[in-house]
Amino acid sequence: MIRICNRILNASTVDIFATGFCEAIGSFLQSGLQSVNIPCTLQNNINLFYLNNIVNRKHHVAILLSIDNNDQSIISIAETLQEYHIYRISFSNNKYNQLSQLCQDTILFDTISLPNYNDAISTGTSIISMQYSIIFLISLIFGKKQNIIEKY
Repeated sequence: MIRICNRILNASTVDIFATGFCEAIGSFLQSGLQSVNIPCTLQNNINLFYLNNIVNRKHHVAILLSIDNNDQSIISIAETLQEYHIYRISFSNNKYNQLSQLCQDTILFDTISLPNYNDAISTGTSIISMQYSIIFLISLIFGKKQNIIEKY
């Protein structure tokens, strides 16, 4: 988590990619990063014109949010970002899924799978777990920005 935190702190820009329910969580992450003066955008699709005009891809970071390990739109975005050699961080509940494999780093959030319960409960626990992980990440970034957390 510290490595990811440092990568975000040193980024020229952070692009957050999210669809569906995750867009609200992405908006929360965007607000948190902007509150500590980290330039970021929230997108729900890939913009090739934007990618072609990135000056310093080495210091560009993309964060991909997905509660569904098979979200083909987010997977497609990750594949495109990989072609452009942009550093990718995913939030996922499984480090062995396709999205996690396409990203250099993955922040895992825990979810429970309850037999005999509908998908709404599973989705709800995933959203809460992802949001908790994002709050933790923003807190780490804030602490490092304020020199509260020692350098690693």
